[in-house]
Amino acid sequence: MADGARPEWLGPPSAGTSTAAYDSTPAPSQATADDGRADTRSILSVDSSLGFRDTVPLWQSGRVLSPSGSDATTGLVAGAWRRGPAAASGAGKAAGGSGAAEAWLAQLRKKIEDALSVSYPAAVVATSAYDRLRQREESFDERLEKARQQTAFALPANAAEVLKRAAAAGFVVELNNVPVTAHDMATLQDGKWLNDEVINFYMQLIMDRSAKTPALPRVHAFNTFFYSTLCESGYARVRRWTRRTKLFEKDLVIVPVHLGVHWCCAVIDLRQKSIVYYDALLGDDPGCLQTLMGYIRDESRDKCGADIDESEWTLRCDKRIPRQQNGYDCGVFAVMFAEYASRDAPFQFSQENCPFLRRRVTYEIATVSLTPAIA
Repeated sequence: MADGARPEWLGPPSAGTSTAAYDSTPAPSQATADDGRADTRSILSVDSSLGFRDTVPLWQSGRVLSPSGSDATTGLVAGAWRRGPAAASGAGKAAGGSGAAEAWLAQLRKKIEDALSVSYPAAVVATSAYDRLRQREESFDERLEKARQQTAFALPANAAEVLKRAAAAGFVVELNNVPVTAHDMATLQDGKWLNDEVINFYMQLIMDRSAKTPALPRVHAFNTFFYSTLCESGYARVRRWTRRTKLFEKDLVIVPVHLGVHWCCAVIDLRQKSIVYYDALLGDDPGCLQTLMGYIRDESRDKCGADIDESEWTLRCDKRIPRQQNGYDCGVFAVMFAEYASRDAPFQFSQENCPFLRRRVTYEIATVSLTPAIA
């Protein structure tokens, strides 16, 4: 309705009636419970501002909106209106013409005044003891969060020396026959893409920690060539990759996923019967999920002689994860998704932490051990 126009809900004006009174008066249907006081004050002058007598014939015929009679006070204050004639508790049709209007308006005014006279409870007054306790709690929370961040994003005191050694020519380290050289470590410098050797070594670190820490989930992590081989050649080519591992005795299976120019990570949770795909660019890859589901099905048949009920499994691409905001940190995100998932920890890192995380991974590879008490 354009400004200044007579509301349609009042019907057409009778002869000689001015519409000026309607310029700034909202229709009752526009009232809200949150602004009930303001609406009801405007209704107090309803007989003058709405030209009520002009609408009586329409009101009696049921062609205009009238107040609900089921709970008049609540209806008026909250702005609840219905279409039809006035309720019998108001002025009845039989009263006729202006007498019915005056009676209805009198009742309307009384109900609104009664509603406005309701006293509201005063706001809770905080005592000095309450203030002290609240401030102490807030201070404790702040110190706890600060300590957590310092623990999560800090390296040991000897970090500078270790990082320098890892960058020196001739550096080499090995774990479970998986070597990493100084050339590989250079991919951990800011702005570089992590290579396969760095990611494969980090998967070994995750499995090594899991084996040494009974409190953590039992983890098996495939190398970066597993997924591409499975996709290109099928289960037969990767069948023997678990000949020394009883896969279904593990809790988690981590699969690095390389998409040519982008690293992602998938986690198979054998406890929860779920496969989750983590892409720091928030991409979807239902094909990856189906491929890994097929692998679990075939592996169960081959190693356990049993079919699994795929209807019990959940496959999803998780989007509630830290997001990559450049074109080169995907490998960092992938190994961090694997590291946090391997201990059932929520992801508590972000793009801004990646420079530190590169140094952390460098330190961990150089010392052949994952840093403790990380986030």
